[in-house]
Amino acid sequence: MNIKKYYFLLMLIPITANSATPTTYSREQIKPIVLAFEDLNDKCKGGSGDAPATWVSCKKRDDLFTKIKNAGWCWGDGTSEQIESDKQWQMCTSVPGESPELWPIPKFNVNAMCEKLATSSGKTSEMVRQGCYQQEQASYNTVKNLWMKIPLSMQEECVAIAKASGSGSYMVLDGCITQEMSSKDSNENFQFKY
Repeated sequence: MNIKKYYFLLMLIPITANSATPTTYSREQIKPIVLAFEDLNDKCKGGSGDAPATWVSCKKRDDLFTKIKNAGWCWGDGTSEQIESDKQWQMCTSVPGESPELWPIPKFNVNAMCEKLATSSGKTSEMVRQGCYQQEQASYNTVKNLWMKIPLSMQEECVAIAKASGSGSYMVLDGCITQEMSSKDSNENFQFKY
């Protein structure tokens, strides 16, 4: 869908900015708005400061920022101690038993995945099982430290890839994130030469 049409449709979603009890959108309701915000933010930050298209992207981004906040989602945890790179959209008010992050780290069934791998030859290999557990744990720890810094669109894409084999794998998730971040950095510095 064209970003202009997408943005227009998002702006039709009613949010009452001045109500005493603002409506808190569910994760599923807010995700498309945050994805549109991220797209506009990239265009705003990456565009030429003199180009009218950049100014339009920045204005639309700012409108969506307000819309997201009015929908009960905050940028970061609200403390002045939190550094910008650690911030992510999260619910402004906590819901008991629910993670406040927009897209919490998925919980993969590591035991089932490692069991399947350990018995893939027809016999059980404890060495393979142990190696699987260790690699999955190390990858989970890496992902956990990076998760809040990863754009939502990249999180969703890499989670889908990590789940492609069934139960999900933190090692695949970690690899996807690492490659995506590396490619993003490389693409930002790319200059086509004629």
